[in-house]
Formats: sequence, C-alpha cells, structure tokens
Amino acid sequence: MKGLLTIESILHTKDFKNAKLIGGHTGILKSVSWVHISESPHLGDYLNGGELILCTGLGWQENEEMFVIVIKKAIAAGASGICIELGQFTFHIPQAVIDLANEEGFPVIIFQELVKFLDVSRNINIHIIQSRYNVLTELEEYSKLLNEVLLSNAPYQKMIDTLCLTIKRSVAFEMMNTEPIISFYKTLDKQTFKKNVAEASESITSFPIELLDNQYGVLYIDGSLDELSEMDSSIVKRTVQTLGQLIFRDIYSNDHQMEAPEWIKNWILGTIGADQLMINLKKLNLDKDIAEFIVMIIDCPDNQFLKDEFKYLSIFLKSQFKVIGIDLLPFIYNHQLTCILFTYKSCNRADIVAILERVEEYFKKKQQALKVAIGRPAQSLYKLSLAYKTANEVMFFHNTMYKQTLLFYQDIYIYRLIYPLYEKGILEDYVIDHLGPVIDYDDQFNSNLIETLRVYLYNNCSKKVTATALHIVRQSLYYRLERMKELIGKDFDEFPKKTALETALVALDFLNTIGYDWKYSKKKIT
Repeated sequence: MKGLLTIESILHTKDFKNAKLIGGHTGILKSVSWVHISESPHLGDYLNGGELILCTGLGWQENEEMFVIVIKKAIAAGASGICIELGQFTFHIPQAVIDLANEEGFPVIIFQELVKFLDVSRNINIHIIQSRYNVLTELEEYSKLLNEVLLSNAPYQKMIDTLCLTIKRSVAFEMMNTEPIISFYKTLDKQTFKKNVAEASESITSFPIELLDNQYGVLYIDGSLDELSEMDSSIVKRTVQTLGQLIFRDIYSNDHQMEAPEWIKNWILGTIGADQLMINLKKLNLDKDIAEFIVMIIDCPDNQFLKDEFKYLSIFLKSQFKVIGIDLLPFIYNHQLTCILFTYKSCNRADIVAILERVEEYFKKKQQALKVAIGRPAQSLYKLSLAYKTANEVMFFHNTMYKQTLLFYQDIYIYRLIYPLYEKGILEDYVIDHLGPVIDYDDQFNSNLIETLRVYLYNNCSKKVTATALHIVRQSLYYRLERMKELIGKDFDEFPKKTALETALVALDFLNTIGYDWKYSKKKIT
C-alpha cells in the first residue's frame, strides 16, 4: 500500500536529482507533511512538525554556533529535514552540523547549484496533497474491508489476516485470558514471532485496546514503532478502533436485555426452582464456585435516564468490577438499575467504593442525582432473595434518613432492627410502649421531656454534660429526671431499659421523618 511522501521518496523526484544527502541518513524514512521556505534563525518557532525546510543559510551561514542552534531548533520542532542551497550565501556545511544530524537522524540535504525554491516547494507540496488524498482513499477502502469482516464468521481472525496482508508484517491479537490469534507474514519465522509475542519482546510493537478505561486486548505488530510508515500507522490505528468496536459489540450482545427476565425476577423474589436456576446461570457461565452474592440497586429520579444509559452503565460496571474479581449481572427492575454481584473471594469494600465514585462523577456530568444501596451479602445462591430484600431496605432508609450517595447494609446500624418492626406495622406500638407516658405529658403540659430524655441518654446519663447541652441549671434537670422516673420508671437509665428507650427514640425520629400517620396521637409527636 502506498504511503505518504518521505525524505527518501522526495530525493528520487526530478527536483532533487542533483541534491545530495550529507547527514542524518537514518532519518530518510521520515514522512514529510509540507515543504517550507524559511531563512529565519528562529524557524523552529513557526513549524508544526513534519516539514522539510528549504533555505540558503542567509544570516547564519558564517556563524557555526548559530548554525548548530538553528538545526537544533528545527529538530526540536519536529521538522523532517532541511535542504540548504550552496553557492550563493552558504559555501560549506560545518562538520558540527553534520555530526548533529547523524546523531539525531535528521536529514541534511544540499543543493550544489542554484535552484528555484518556489518551484521545488510547489511541486513537492502538490505531491504531498495528492499523496494525502491517496492515503484517505486507501484508508476508506481499508475501512470498507474491515466493515465486511465485521459481518463475517470468525471476524477476529479475518481482521488480523487483513491487517497482516495490508502492512506486510506478522500480526497477533490477544484478548484477555484467551489464546492469541496470529497471522504470519512470509518474511518472519513463525516460532520466533510467537516467542516475541509471549515475551513481549522489544522487537514487536503493542497497541492496547481499551474500552471505558479498561484494557480488553492487545494488538501486536512485528517491528518497532519507528519502522512503521505513517500510512501503516494509520491502518493499525483504524484496526485497533475496529477491534474495539467488535469487542464492544460482543459484550453488548450479552447485555442486550435491559428488563429483568422472568427467571431473574423469580430468583430475587425467592420463587425459582433449583434446576431452572442452575440452567440459567450455566448459560451465563456463572455456575462457578462463588463466595458471596451481593445485590446492588442504583436509583435515579429520572427513570428514563437510567434506561437511556443502561447500555453504557452496564458495560462500564461489568468491566470495572471484573478488574477486582467480581462478575456482575445488570438489569432494570422496578424502574431501578439492579445488579447481582458474584464474588469469588472476599472483596475489598474500598475497591467497590472507588468504582461507584466514578459512576457518581458520570451522573454529575449528566446533571443527574443517584443513590446506590448495597444489601447484605448472601453465602448461598438460594438466599439471594434475602440479599435483594436487604438492598431494598437500604434504599428505603437511603430515601429517608441518609443523604450520602452510597449506603451499605452494614452501615444502617440500628435501622436493621427498626425496619422489621415498621414492616410488620408494630413500630408505633414499640414507641408508645416505651415513650407513651412522656409523649402524653409533653402533649398535656406543652413541655419537652422527650428532648431532655434524648440528650440525657446520648450523654451516657451525665447530669452535668446534659444540663450544659440543654442550657439549663442542674436543679431544673433534676426536676425533669424525677418527673421521668414517675412516668417511665426509676430504672430508665439502666441496661437493658436504657437501650430500649434509645431505640424507641431513634424509631420516633424515623417515623416523624417519613411523615408517619400516627394512630396514637392526632398531631405529630415531636
């Protein structure tokens, strides 16, 4: 396949038939992006990289130090080479310049007769424009080939074969945890290339294939990066992009079902049979030795956003959790993104938090809020319904008592005891049984003994600290405490009654926070 113009190909044009390469011979394969005429000693400041410079040396031809500086600036700016006309202003090239050119692989070409730079630059630049057009045309043709391969059987092997024949180099492609796919070019010994790939030898160039910040595979090309022409580099990059699309397609084809299928609904609700469960898990290659099953629920006020982003979120989460050794099964259920996590060893909570923080950043960029609830791990696949139930409990408290984005079941503490009472409809009875007399007293006398009790118990029954916290004198506190002894008994500051009262106070706050419709009192208890 034809490539872009190089120093070597330019030296074979008629405009350069009398030119001579005197230094930097190792750089003759450099591509030339443009031919630029300049006499400025600061020419490096005006280059974009890849230019071939035409000059006479006017202004710095007799100053060897300045001559070297100009060449260094051109090299630093990424120029491909320099052509200097001898005989008008410059009569010889200092040895220091030639040595620098050889050291840096920077071609220095001389014209030993007067030439029309305008004609030279015009002719070569026309060639460059035409060659770039040819490159785009050939890239387009190559892309069509890749698109045909995408629709064929065994697309990975055919894509590697196509690349090998196009760039005339041996090529290998390795996906994570799979045997490499190799296509050999005739000039290289097969065993040598296999060994180079296996050992990640410096004689090959690797191109990682990444999706959503995770590496899914590597493309290996025989030879160093410097040996690839610009055209071949473009072809390799196009192949890497297409391989990424192919991997993405294969991943997504396994995740196309957004809504939870019936068997998953039955599983999380605890109504699936053992045989049916194992059949479905085997289809997903998830019938391995799993240490724990965890249910994670992601909720967003904008239900449509979750559906629109399901494809991205599911693939992102699967790839991220895979890195830390967790398989993930995502689906939409009850308008929430629900994920079953399959852990094969004890997982690090910090790793999970780090992944979900990235999800939170993504939601923020999209100006969306989210809440993540993670239930209690289940050690048996037949107890997943319990993991799902606890995840829903966490989400319930997420929506009522907590403000942070991420909440684990282990972090709802006393609410783990409160929720079953609330669910059974007996939490109000628990509150009234323990705090009813105090609530009645406050209601009758417009006092606030409940708050006094709360602060007193919170401060571990320290009268001094409690009086200070309530901004009252200690004598007033003594009076209130005596009143409470009359209402709820003398032992209210002793275990286990103290613990029961503390739990009742938390339950009271919870019921008030959710706007509970009290049957016991016509007005909200505070």
